[in-house]
Amino acid sequence: MASRIIQGRALKEARRRKVLARKRRQDRGTAKTEMVDQGRRWSKGALHSCLVLKGLFEHGSGMVVLTRKVGIAEVAAAIFLVDVYCRGVKDASLQRVGRHELDDVLDGIGSFMPWEEVDPSYGRKLLREAVAYAGWLGFRPHPDFAAAEALFGDVVADDCDAAFRFGREGKPCYVSSASESPHKIRKALRRLSDRLGPDGFTYVVPASDLDELCDQQWPNEPIEGEIPF
Repeated sequence: MASRIIQGRALKEARRRKVLARKRRQDRGTAKTEMVDQGRRWSKGALHSCLVLKGLFEHGSGMVVLTRKVGIAEVAAAIFLVDVYCRGVKDASLQRVGRHELDDVLDGIGSFMPWEEVDPSYGRKLLREAVAYAGWLGFRPHPDFAAAEALFGDVVADDCDAAFRFGREGKPCYVSSASESPHKIRKALRRLSDRLGPDGFTYVVPASDLDELCDQQWPNEPIEGEIPF
């Protein structure tokens, strides 16, 4: 009798967890839809600026920022962290902020790497092609990319005739961040190796992870030196 009661409670708890997991997925889906709708509403505002950090393709990663006027001294800002060597849009956000507050943030970033103002069609084409390149390698864009990209509104990417060359020296280059675990790095490298073969890509990892990664007998050696990301 006791074992049946325990089994019944376990089944009940399993059903409860399943229902909660389904609800969390639905809530996330609803939140994403609402964010995309918000981006579309804000896209009706007048364009304020579209900025790209200079040296993006030399350094491998950088930021793209699009802003539109949405109120008195306020802008809607779509901010993207782009990895043009491999992973496309690694981070994205959509927010409404004071114009002066955003200027302070951009000025702070620009003190390390200057900004370049570009046509919005350039920014949208860059982002879309970076996402496509990363998708070919098996990497998805940040979950908030669709909402942030919606701020471009009726901007047409094909109006830009710039040609972008992704990767590093003709190959994808996986650049890990200090916050990534060796397990996550190995998983990404294995994905690239399965898709491209042992000589189809290169990678840059923190020195602290080199010994553990080398134990996995990766066929290509990591690139020496540091690349900002």
